[in-house]
Amino acid sequence: MPEILARIEREHRNFARLLDLLDDQLARLGRGEDADFRLMSDIMRYVGVYPEMVHLPTEALVVRCLIDRDATQAEVGGELLAEHDTLRQLGHAFNDLVQGVLGGAIIPLDRVRSVGHEYLDLCRSHARRGEREVFPRAREVLTAEDWDRIRAEITSATDPLFGDIVDQSYQDLYDMIERER
Repeated sequence: MPEILARIEREHRNFARLLDLLDDQLARLGRGEDADFRLMSDIMRYVGVYPEMVHLPTEALVVRCLIDRDATQAEVGGELLAEHDTLRQLGHAFNDLVQGVLGGAIIPLDRVRSVGHEYLDLCRSHARRGEREVFPRAREVLTAEDWDRIRAEITSATDPLFGDIVDQSYQDLYDMIERER
């Protein structure tokens, strides 16, 4: 299996752990309990750094290369690429709500839950779709030269949360993830 796809799929599993933590906090809100908005903020801060800056662009390179190699993938690949913009927009909208609550703004918690669930649902369906529909085809049709080209174009960065060394600014979030295992 190309190491790039293995990395993307590993990142999806890591992100799923964060989504589960967010989901738990939204469920707490739904039950009328206190939610940890600082935790939600830390998760969204991370999402704005590594997934948006490294993961999604890498995934986009794979999808574009696949579309170039196999025109039958243009529809699903185009939809996946369009979802990247929607993921960013929803992520920013949700983060803005979380930051508002932390800043003392009066924000309806139902709005936080609604946007949060919309974001979570799209993240999960996006990852599933890539893994079920796009990545298997990429494994079949992309050549070694395609993978070399993708490798040369991807942004090289260490994951500050799930990498070998946890960035100090994410230590509390990392500790929470480890407790949830």
